[in-house]
Amino acid sequence: MNKFAIAISILLLVGSVSADLSFSSFSGDFNSYNPASSGIALSDIVTVANYYGCKTWVKNQCTECSNGFYFSKNGVCCEVPTLCSQFNRAEGICTACYQGYSVVNNCCVAAAQDSGCALWNGNTCSKCSKGWFMNKGVCTPVSDQCSTWNDQGHCLTCYNGYVLANGACNINTSPLDGSSNALCGLWNGSICTKCAPRSYFNPFRICTPVADQCETWDPTDGACLSCYGGYTLAKGVCSASAIAQPSDLGCGTWNAKGDICLQCSHRFYFNLVKKCVPVSDQCKVWTAAGLCTSCYDGYDLTNGQCSQSASNTAAPSDLGCGTWDWKNQKCLKCSNNWVFNNLGACVPVSDQCQTYDLSGVCLSCYKGFNLANGKCVEAPVDQVADKGCGTWDWNKKICLQCSNNYVFNGLGVCVPVSDQCKTFDRSGLCLSCYDGYNLVSGKCQEAAVQKPSDLGCGTWDWKNQKCLKCSNNWVFNNLGVCVPVSDQCKTFDLSGQCVSCYDGYDLIKGQCSQSASNTAAPSDLGCGTWDWKNQKCLKCSNNWVFNNLGACVPVSDQCQTYNLAGVCLSCYKGYDLKAGACVQAAVEAVADIGCGQWDWDKKVCLQCSSRWVFNSQKKCVPVDDNCNQWNTAGQCTSCYAGYIINEGSCTLGNSLCQVSNANGACTSCYTGYILDNGNCVPISKLANLALYYSQCCPERLATLTQSVGNSNPTPFQP
Repeated sequence: MNKFAIAISILLLVGSVSADLSFSSFSGDFNSYNPASSGIALSDIVTVANYYGCKTWVKNQCTECSNGFYFSKNGVCCEVPTLCSQFNRAEGICTACYQGYSVVNNCCVAAAQDSGCALWNGNTCSKCSKGWFMNKGVCTPVSDQCSTWNDQGHCLTCYNGYVLANGACNINTSPLDGSSNALCGLWNGSICTKCAPRSYFNPFRICTPVADQCETWDPTDGACLSCYGGYTLAKGVCSASAIAQPSDLGCGTWNAKGDICLQCSHRFYFNLVKKCVPVSDQCKVWTAAGLCTSCYDGYDLTNGQCSQSASNTAAPSDLGCGTWDWKNQKCLKCSNNWVFNNLGACVPVSDQCQTYDLSGVCLSCYKGFNLANGKCVEAPVDQVADKGCGTWDWNKKICLQCSNNYVFNGLGVCVPVSDQCKTFDRSGLCLSCYDGYNLVSGKCQEAAVQKPSDLGCGTWDWKNQKCLKCSNNWVFNNLGVCVPVSDQCKTFDLSGQCVSCYDGYDLIKGQCSQSASNTAAPSDLGCGTWDWKNQKCLKCSNNWVFNNLGACVPVSDQCQTYNLAGVCLSCYKGYDLKAGACVQAAVEAVADIGCGQWDWDKKVCLQCSSRWVFNSQKKCVPVDDNCNQWNTAGQCTSCYAGYIINEGSCTLGNSLCQVSNANGACTSCYTGYILDNGNCVPISKLANLALYYSQCCPERLATLTQSVGNSNPTPFQP
């Protein structure tokens, strides 16, 4: 109960205020309250407030406020701000704060001049906190790498992985791989003598983690000797055992051996057929049979069911309210990080506020933000100069240790190791590669491997290029190829024949067919497992989730992982996660416009588009539009009809030719034309041509006459 409510209670007890006065619109701030909007006289408000803060009354008028209170401009006794040691009562201003606090915007906030002080003497620090030392009267933090230190803050001893030099602890520079031998458990100077628990020395004397599934292992090579429950040991490796999944999705404790549920999950109960079904979301308390015995506020209990109260016709009008009074339709308490404004509505506090007052004004800020006029503004900070650095010394502005898969180069700058390196030395040269890559002179080059030829395979033997195990709900056929099992099979044998079916299907000769009684499809199209008896969905299909109405709705295609509400937790490549949704990432355009297959990681073209070829600079250039066929350099080797090859290009030939040879000479003509010395001549000009040949070159006239004779049975007469 707030102070104003206490004052009202006192007044109601003495009968000074009518019991039907409404203060529902009051927000807790007398100075900003508007009595005209509530129908309450200002004199009533002053009287109510002064019952709490008034010290001396004269004829129903407050003449003196109690200690810790002052008269406001409205004549109300208001409380002095918390932590204020001195106060100007005439103006209502805090002039001094208690030890360790400073006045900021008429409020007392923690003093920022010495955050490491443990003991104050007035405004002077007399003792620093643990991990801090006194430096010219100000507490300064000791280096995080120091195990012990002297009064001047100089390191005397260091934590494991660091060596002492001139009062400072520097990172151990022993010959290590790119992970800096982080799993070393015991150091002797710069040499690792013992690995941390669940790790072993590999052939390069680097501590390597044991597989998570190993219960015991060989300390010489890390091979598993025994496995945890649910895993099977084979050649030193623990693989997941083939265990049947619980058939009751609401079960909390499952007996795999007996294939029965021993206990349902929270907010689930056994129905008549011993299946776990959910309790109504509106139930606050329920019986073992799932009947509600009490409901959450805003719901009425009727015959073991909770239904929305008739009075609750709308959602709370104040979305930031944490505790809502359904009866009076007002907010009693705001949600976390929300406060009442001067209208009595809940408004959010700035996300950068670490602490704040009742009006939402910031009193202190999170790291990286400075307090200015009651608001938190971003503090100007230096950027890490070495983007690949994992541990940065802000004082000396140097990198102490590179991030994973980064190493120091000759200039002391962290540079990335090749993504294909599995292990590497301190200079970044690869010592071993991931599968699919070969080690060549300290670099990992892509190996020529064939993609799995069996798309349904779950475990592929890359060495022998064969499938060892099919994916879930796939089986080997008689050719050793993985084929899918029918979606309606609940259980099946090694050949893929159904042994049992899901509800709503009948088993007939190893196949599951829809039962004759099921004349309609499930009403929920996104349902994966449908309860035909009760006509409801028990489990949604892959990439579908239940909404608040119990219906299956699809998850965004861009989500790689998501929670039970369908909110994205991670996204596929090319999308960024923002507020639970995957939005397209801002990517560069393809630098080579003729590229058909682009490597976004290496920013190179792997294959040109159709009718484009690589030039000498490995850029895609277009092939001549008139080429019918071409070589790898883009030179034409044959042309479309009407074109002839000319130095690797196709140029326009004689348009009157019906057929041309490789040299572009006509070998036959269209109707209405006559072939003459590799050219096609219109018949209408034949007489003029014959007259010309008879005068200049009679030998050409004979050839022309022969051509006419071949195309026309009527002999030509000059």
